[in-house]
Amino acid sequence: MRIAVSCDGLDVARRFDFAESLTVYTVENGIVTRCQNMPHPHDAPARLVELFQSLDISILVCGMINVEEARLYCALGVEVVAGAVGPARQAMEAFLTRTMLGLDEMCDEEDEVTCCPI
Repeated sequence: MRIAVSCDGLDVARRFDFAESLTVYTVENGIVTRCQNMPHPHDAPARLVELFQSLDISILVCGMINVEEARLYCALGVEVVAGAVGPARQAMEAFLTRTMLGLDEMCDEEDEVTCCPI
């Protein structure tokens, strides 16, 4: 599994569309095996989905994101987890913990982190 986190420095960017970079984590059997950082390309959502698919990224963890854009990502196979704050690695690990414990199924609109579909 590959997870992209939108970043400003080492922290989750407040807004996905203004993020400086994307940190991409490769996770195998619940363990982070690789971490890469790349500049945020700031392309149209459809082009970003193409990029994510070419990099085998299936999850986007971010701060705020436009709802229509998030729905498009979800419809095209990229799960969006919005509302993340703090260090990027910590946000990614929180997502992994929720997923591994099955807490995703308990997400609702009042959760701090919004699970796809938005």
